[in-house]
Amino acid sequence: MGRPSNGYKRTFGSSPAPSDMFTGGPPEHLLASDIAAIDRGEGRTIICSSRGGYGRYPRKFHGYLVDLGPEGMVVRASPLFFWHHPVPVTERVLSARERPFGGRAEAVLHNGAGVYSAGATLEHAGTVVVVCRTSSGLLEFCVRRPDLRLFCTTSTSCTGGSGAPIL
Repeated sequence: MGRPSNGYKRTFGSSPAPSDMFTGGPPEHLLASDIAAIDRGEGRTIICSSRGGYGRYPRKFHGYLVDLGPEGMVVRASPLFFWHHPVPVTERVLSARERPFGGRAEAVLHNGAGVYSAGATLEHAGTVVVVCRTSSGLLEFCVRRPDLRLFCTTSTSCTGGSGAPIL
């Protein structure tokens, strides 16, 4: 697992091992260790795509890294997209929920269809869309399935939200 520039470790769901292709994804105890690290006050970085409907957030899905840490959630550029600037999520995340893809074309574009769909052979490599409602509007994130539980359990708590169940 590499360390991004902020010093956080990438989640095990965002750092797949070659053996994950044949074993059905990262083992459950590794995914649970990411959640435990957040509970201890350490941060983790998730690789995903995101877009927003307000502010400086992109209107179309773009590849980003999302830092989940004690200081809050920060959407920052992947090293491949250096012209994107970090955007701290300063608004309180009121709720987060998984939503179905808007259609087959969106599912194919974001690795959520075919062999990557739920229940399929490579579902652990596929993504789901998570909609976060803030006081200013909606933010959407395409998150890999192994990172879904970590993202949804920490997105409200790491930004001072209610911490209530959100899935």
